[in-house]
Amino acid sequence: AAADVEVAAVNLAQDTNDRVLAGLELYLSAQAATAKANVNMAALEKMERYEYVMSERVKGGVSSRVDMLVVQQKVNQMRSDMASDQEKATAAMSELGAMTAAPLTGVTGLSTLNDGNVDSTPLTVLKARAESSRAIAEATAARAGFLPSLTAGGDVSGGGGLGLALGAANGLGFGTGASLKAVDAQKAAAAARVGQVQEDANRSLRALEGELASLQRKAAQSQTLADQAAANYDIYAEQQRAGQRAVPDVVGIFETKVRTEREAVSLKYEIARVMLKIAALKGTLVNGEQI
Repeated sequence: AAADVEVAAVNLAQDTNDRVLAGLELYLSAQAATAKANVNMAALEKMERYEYVMSERVKGGVSSRVDMLVVQQKVNQMRSDMASDQEKATAAMSELGAMTAAPLTGVTGLSTLNDGNVDSTPLTVLKARAESSRAIAEATAARAGFLPSLTAGGDVSGGGGLGLALGAANGLGFGTGASLKAVDAQKAAAAARVGQVQEDANRSLRALEGELASLQRKAAQSQTLADQAAANYDIYAEQQRAGQRAVPDVVGIFETKVRTEREAVSLKYEIARVMLKIAALKGTLVNGEQI
């Protein structure tokens, strides 16, 4: 009975961690989409101003209408991307709202996961150990049924004689030895199962830690590229005003600036997503005492 309770407790903790992870991943998807939409919103302010300047230059005969069309095409694309991001954010938050009991209006931002390095046993391993304990308990009980035992008996109605009887709960016979070996094999298989699950959990954890390190490196590089693209755009825009750069060149470098900024903000949430997966694997997303 105790082994059954332990298995049920681990199953509950695992289910709760999985549900919390699913909810938090929806939240991260919404926040990432919102962050990318905000990048486009800020960029549109500059691009729309540039579009206005270009329209005035076309009216004055300084720039060609072809250049104006290039700018308008990029503005429309940025608006479309922003609308798509906003729709994704709304859909993710709507789905998350269906999972929660309280409204999530006004909930934004990220908090730091401080338990990423906690040395805790993965839930899959705890479950395997609990199931192993249950299997061993059942095997032990079954083995006891095959072992011989002595029972004493007496007859008080007759001559008052006493006697001893040798027997087993599951009966004694030529198959008893094989049955005992099968029970012992069940114990060994249960122990081996725990070792395999432990190995699988360690491999999964190492893979997630490697992915996290890779994303953190990419995030640092992406931010550097975004800063460089922003500086390049300022130079190109100034050179274009001086007649040294063509409009497509300026629009192209601005597009690069926006793309690198979107990648930089997106990676921040991908890092958080992997950290959540690590916490979920370790079973630290939810306090077991509060389930």
